[in-house]
Amino acid sequence: MEIKALDIIQQQNSSFASSSLSGSNVDVSMWGIEILGEDTGSSSLSDKEKVAKMEGYVKTGNANLYYCEEKRVYYRWDERKCKFRKEKDIISVLDTGYYIKGDKNNLDYRSLHNPDGGHLATKGQPLVYGTADKLAKAYGLEETSIYELYYDKKEKCYKTWDSAKFQFVKSPIVTVNNDGSYQLDGKFYNEAGEQIDEIAFKASQNGYLKTNEPGVYCNSTNSDIYYKWNKDKKCFDEFGPQIDMQELLQQKSDGVISDIRQGDKGDCWLLSSVYGLTKHNNELYKDLIKVDENGNTTINLKGVNRSYTITKEELDAAIRTKEYAAGDRDIVAFEIAFERFRKENVEQNKITGKNFMSLYYIEGYSENDYLYGGLPRNAVEVLTGKKVTSLINTAEGEYYLQDNIVKLGKLDEKLLNKYLNNQNNLVFVSLADADPLGDGHAFVFKSQDENHVYLINPYDTSQTEKITKEEFYSKLLRIDYTDLSSPFNAKLANSRYLNIVDSEEVRQYKLKNKAE
Repeated sequence: MEIKALDIIQQQNSSFASSSLSGSNVDVSMWGIEILGEDTGSSSLSDKEKVAKMEGYVKTGNANLYYCEEKRVYYRWDERKCKFRKEKDIISVLDTGYYIKGDKNNLDYRSLHNPDGGHLATKGQPLVYGTADKLAKAYGLEETSIYELYYDKKEKCYKTWDSAKFQFVKSPIVTVNNDGSYQLDGKFYNEAGEQIDEIAFKASQNGYLKTNEPGVYCNSTNSDIYYKWNKDKKCFDEFGPQIDMQELLQQKSDGVISDIRQGDKGDCWLLSSVYGLTKHNNELYKDLIKVDENGNTTINLKGVNRSYTITKEELDAAIRTKEYAAGDRDIVAFEIAFERFRKENVEQNKITGKNFMSLYYIEGYSENDYLYGGLPRNAVEVLTGKKVTSLINTAEGEYYLQDNIVKLGKLDEKLLNKYLNNQNNLVFVSLADADPLGDGHAFVFKSQDENHVYLINPYDTSQTEKITKEEFYSKLLRIDYTDLSSPFNAKLANSRYLNIVDSEEVRQYKLKNKAE
């Protein structure tokens, strides 16, 4: 008669259970053992676990395979017969329950099987399509965006399957992004294997999306956050309306404007004017802004003899709209003051769109943006009361305007050098196609050399933009200049209409051409 290990265990459990239930005192000294307490653990074990415990078998990653360390043999549980049977062909069991069969005397024969026994792969044989993913699962590796490349979290490296070695081997690829781009030997490639730069790769790694502006990426889930590559730190700097708002709310108004960045308002003309004044004549600028101990800001418009006080609460509320300029909260106070000034002029029917020399000139506006459309000359004259002169290219090409006077010639380097090189002049230039909308955009003129012109763009005044003279003069629409040392002018043009008149030189030129 065959006696199974399970039968012995069941008989022992039955004997102890009977003694315990009877309540009688059993003398067990004859057995040479001491009973310390009831064995409650074994009763909760399954039949398989009880036999394995008695035989000294060790659990593996496969629920039905156990290992005998003494014999170095694997055993499979036979549920129908309630016993273990020897598996002489199994040479290892993976943590995932998959196992490898082979001949211990023939290392060239190996095969991998899934937990239920199904065959997956054989050493030296090519894989069937899709099998690599199953093998990766067997070894606990993670799939990547690259076909048949997997990531080993334990070893922190990427791996590929080597059929000859019958194992996953380390790949030279060190980083893989979700879009399939990767890093190899210090270089970066897209999913098609084409080399790309580090900035594009890092943007992909962070999940950033490319924008229409060169070098600028946006957050895929928050359109108010943007990123620009910092070449010194080798990382992305975060910026955008949300970040700008947080920075401005943390600032304290002090009347001193540092660097600024234009927001959603169409007020490059105003921002350039205020920033130019702070750099060219700071003493004059100081009279334009006052901040009290409570953070309330008063903006003085000297040219029209008006003042506007913006409370700290009003300034914070404007900043929270994320529509105004960033970088320095004091510049927002100027924007609000000019909004109020222009809104009053609209309501009082003082505005004009036909006389660019007027203090009340507005190129265009809406109830949502009273700042849209203006010229640096208007802002400077309103702020300071100093006369500004404009030189404007015309469509004819052979004429230009000096304020409202038509003159013969064009705005070239020979004509403009006397204005640009005059250190007493604060100069603003407007260039065509300098912004995404293709409209004229105002800059502060900084300097020039033999081949280049250097400008300050209100998009970001912390940077100096360098442009060739050829490009500068091809895009130049106008310049506005003023000598801030000149006296206050109380008689600046305020008429609604502007009469354009020809200079004597132009009249003679036209008469001569007409006669010919």
